[in-house]
Amino acid sequence: MRNTLASVRGLSIVLSAIFSLCSLNGFAAEHEIRMVNMGSSGQMVFEPAVLQVAVGDRVTFLPTDPEHDSISVVTPEGANTWHGQRNETVTVTINKEGIYLFKCAPHFYFGMVGLIQAGEALNLNDINKAAVKMSAKFVVNQNRLKGYLAQLK
Repeated sequence: MRNTLASVRGLSIVLSAIFSLCSLNGFAAEHEIRMVNMGSSGQMVFEPAVLQVAVGDRVTFLPTDPEHDSISVVTPEGANTWHGQRNETVTVTINKEGIYLFKCAPHFYFGMVGLIQAGEALNLNDINKAAVKMSAKFVVNQNRLKGYLAQLK
C-alpha cells in the first residue's frame, strides 16, 4: 500500500510538471510563411505576405524555392529579430505587440517583403516610414508594400 501511495504521488508530481510546461505554450499557435518564386499574388513573394498572429505565436519561414531568406527589418521595440541565411528555415517567436516588417534580401528589389501583426499596430508610424523608403528602392512592384499595409487591422 505504501509503495502504491508513493507511486501515485510521484505520478501526480510528474503529471503536474508536464501540464505546467504544456500550459506555457498551450495557447501559442504555429504559423508558416512560404518563400516562393511564383505565388498567387505574383513573383518573388512570401505566402502569406500579411499574417495576423497573437503575441507568443511562432512563425516559421520555409524556403520552398531556392535562394530565399527572411530578415526582420523593423520590429516593435524590444521584439525578437531574425536574420535567416539563404535556403534556411527560420522560426521566430513573436514576443511583442506590434508590426514586424521583413524582407528577402536577394529579392528585395522585386518587392519581396511581408508583414506580421500581433495585436495592436503600436509601431505603425515606424513601419510607414520604412515602407516609403523601401518601396522607392523596388525595381518592380512599387505598390506591393502599400497594398500589404492596407490589409493591417
